[in-house]
Amino acid sequence: MRLPPEPSGRLILVRHAPAAGRNPRRWPDDKDRPLSPEGRSEFARSARGLARLLSERGEILTSPLARARQTASLLHRAWKGSSSPHEVPSLDETSNAEELLAVLNRRPWKDDRVLVGHEPQLVGLVGLALVGDAVPLVELTRGGAIALSFEGRAAPNRGRLLWALTRRQLRMLGR
Repeated sequence: MRLPPEPSGRLILVRHAPAAGRNPRRWPDDKDRPLSPEGRSEFARSARGLARLLSERGEILTSPLARARQTASLLHRAWKGSSSPHEVPSLDETSNAEELLAVLNRRPWKDDRVLVGHEPQLVGLVGLALVGDAVPLVELTRGGAIALSFEGRAAPNRGRLLWALTRRQLRMLGR
């Protein structure tokens, strides 16, 4: 007798909050470009709303880019049950949806797992999870979040969309 696949926890995709404008003089390497002051302030409030939707425990995986790390840090402060954000080099802006899926499956998870990253990789991951192809099916605004679930391992065409919220909607939940 074969047992059904064990469900994974929810996967929450968070696009980094609004960043400062590109400025090669201030940030010769765009990877160092931080969140804008407004982006930081807005996402701090959005993170409180997002934390209300997350389980009691979970982990945050983040891109190594400054704006994603800062977004992950703000979420960690709001989500008391999360572990400290873990930087994953393959979550940078050059990765593709298949690579993100491989990162997810390196080890199993039961609680919520949050990926903080970039466009178009995150939306490509949604397409891969839902229809088996890394096509943009949804819009993910800066500081917005999308929740997916999988029965068993995260795999193409095995995901289910639970919700998609903008930064503004998350902020409203955080009031």
